[in-house]
Amino acid sequence: MVWQDIFVNKEPKKNEVANALASVFKIPIDNILIVKSIDDIQVDDNVKILCETYIVDADYKIKLSLYIRDNSLVPKNNLETIARLCEELNCEVLISDYSVNPYTMLRIGRIPVDIDKYDEAEEYEME
Repeated sequence: MVWQDIFVNKEPKKNEVANALASVFKIPIDNILIVKSIDDIQVDDNVKILCETYIVDADYKIKLSLYIRDNSLVPKNNLETIARLCEELNCEVLISDYSVNPYTMLRIGRIPVDIDKYDEAEEYEME
């Protein structure tokens, strides 16, 4: 079962994706398999996360289909897990927003913010 389809705004190397997944899911890198296609492949039982890769002619060039093969690894909070993956890969991603509209997605990534400016907020009455 596909856990998530993620569109990445850069082209990470295979080992970068494997290391990021290993770090985020806290599993050995040997438990991750990254393939071009899942058709006609034999997957060992030790593979906990299977990642199928695609190239896309769009701003977010790489699609990663992530299959979690060990139910104990399914995250309780998908957004938090994907945000950690973005941090590991130093990228932004698009994921489904779970709406019926196929033309909308969520963008997740790290954005630098000057937190001091937000601490200096003034009261404001909206009209």
